[in-house]
Amino acid sequence: MYLQGCVCAGTKVWNQYGEMKNIEDVVLQDKLLSYNSIENISWLQPNTKKECVRITTEGGKYIECSIDHPLIALNTDNYNHSKGTCSFYKANELKVGDALISPKKIGSFGDINEPNAFLLGSLFGDGSYGNNSCVTLSISTEEEYEFYNSKYDINISKLSKGENTYAQIYFRKLHPLLKKYGMDK
Repeated sequence: MYLQGCVCAGTKVWNQYGEMKNIEDVVLQDKLLSYNSIENISWLQPNTKKECVRITTEGGKYIECSIDHPLIALNTDNYNHSKGTCSFYKANELKVGDALISPKKIGSFGDINEPNAFLLGSLFGDGSYGNNSCVTLSISTEEEYEFYNSKYDINISKLSKGENTYAQIYFRKLHPLLKKYGMDK
């Protein structure tokens, strides 16, 4: 299948190393993260000026793209709600109320199996640590406490009570894992 269209300068994409780049900074040697794999780039369209639109979803997410950029949407002709089908549409063919298709979950791929991936992601978002300091994580539910307590050597400190209860977990012996992924600083 051959599809052509453009996203606007400043659109973010992720390369094979998980680095976010502006689309205009991508080079042919890069590989890009797609919805279920890492893809080689076979061709780069030269920068060009095209008529563009901004498509905004009910959730407030948006894409700025050329009017000929292909997007996947539910078929509106003879749509069967139990067997829903979808097709590519040019951005200028979409109408208010059309349903765009986007992944709800990125599947697993690649050859890295990290059993501590959830912890690492949580620390990146809600953790605190540094050289020779405690690794801490803020949590807000009993389920989170049970999960971390069952898998890791932790201490916990209750910091607040009431409607907005949260706690601070202190992890022991986690710096080697952080160092393995360059997250130790």
